[in-house]
Amino acid sequence: MRAVVALLPPVIAAIVFGFANAEWPALLRGLDIAPDGRAARWGEAAVATLTALAVAWAVNRALHVLFWRGLLAAPDRPALPRLLTDAVGALIYVLALALLGEWHFGAELATASLATSGILVAVIGFAVRDIIADIFSGLNAQLERPYGIGDWIEFQGKIGQVVEISWRATRLVTQEELTVVVPNGLLARQPYINYSLPRRHFRDAVKVRLDPAVPAERARRILLAAARSASGVRSDPPPDIKLIELERQAAVYHVRFWVDDYRNLQPARDAVAGAVLDHLDKAGLGLARDEQEVILRRDGAGGDTRLSPDQLLRRVDLFDALNDQDIADLVRGLRLRRVKAGEALVREGEPGQSLFVLAEGLLDVEAKDPRGERRPLARLTPGGLVGEISLLTGCPRTATVIARTDAVLYEIDADAFRPVVERRPALAEDLAGIVAGRMQRNAALGEPGPAGTPTETERPLASRILDGMRAFFRI
Repeated sequence: MRAVVALLPPVIAAIVFGFANAEWPALLRGLDIAPDGRAARWGEAAVATLTALAVAWAVNRALHVLFWRGLLAAPDRPALPRLLTDAVGALIYVLALALLGEWHFGAELATASLATSGILVAVIGFAVRDIIADIFSGLNAQLERPYGIGDWIEFQGKIGQVVEISWRATRLVTQEELTVVVPNGLLARQPYINYSLPRRHFRDAVKVRLDPAVPAERARRILLAAARSASGVRSDPPPDIKLIELERQAAVYHVRFWVDDYRNLQPARDAVAGAVLDHLDKAGLGLARDEQEVILRRDGAGGDTRLSPDQLLRRVDLFDALNDQDIADLVRGLRLRRVKAGEALVREGEPGQSLFVLAEGLLDVEAKDPRGERRPLARLTPGGLVGEISLLTGCPRTATVIARTDAVLYEIDADAFRPVVERRPALAEDLAGIVAGRMQRNAALGEPGPAGTPTETERPLASRILDGMRAFFRI
């Protein structure tokens, strides 16, 4: 119905003027106007011109209604550029006027007009050659589509998103909300970068300079974990680390990652750089400094600046209630674990009596939902803790933990923890309160509780955990 309403005005106009053109002699007789008079000749020319324009209007409107916005405007196809549809419309009007001159005014008139206006056309063409170049460059851009609306392009140091392609220019809007107008002819003559082709996602890199004494394997492990933990970074294709240069005082790494769209580039760079600093800090490392003194050791121990176990444990909130002697007892029972990317550290439902503190790398925590399907729960970064429920209560593992990257962990088992709670029985109450708080936060995030935990609500969660600890450690 809307199509019919949109077509009515031009169709009615074409019919009215076409009828007037066909019945022009009868109209002159009815109005008692001499057919050879000046008024008759001017009126006839005006009606013929209006008829040609009305027919062109109707054809152009039919193309818009039936094709540009109809058959060709499918939801799975990008909209046709306005510049292209306008060019087709202009061509229709030009063709209508050309046919009008040929049929109504005679070929001699059209030929004479072209001959006498040749010099004028040449002068005007020379004056507007840049405008013509812009117009044809814009048409070519719409036909070949080297860029389109929504693409991010870089031209002469300016990067912006294409928001409009007009007859003369392409308009970009930068991330600073500044408008850059580039003539189409200039874009056609000079190179530019399209960040949205052939796909909208592309790769970027953050340069990191580390002490060359840090083993390359360890540096790659830490940096890769940082890149994969950063928000806004695509997991497919995955990030990677490349050692690109060796300087006298630094080993230069490229942390390479993929982003979905140029609009997300700055947030992704910020997230990756922040994650790199955080992971380096938790590993006891820092960026290389030009003025620092670099000492290379032949025994292979150089660069092993990993946080000491007691420093790492003091950063874990579960051990806030422990004193120096307690920490020392735990350190003596620590075991260093290394897990390769893709390996399972623990599996849901299996027995366990230990916890793990992540020193380097990245871990993914998964659990089965009521339908038995695995779903991701959390991602652990250095300093993260997993397995505290099994350590303190002896319950089976409540989740599966997979190494996202190569990881280094410290394991504390029940035998290492037992002397601490036996020497300080009151500590169990503090630990139960801390664990209860962690479990409540996990429950708010949808993480499961420990298997076998009583479901009664008449007693606080901390009290139930405390009872489980006392039974497990026999205190």
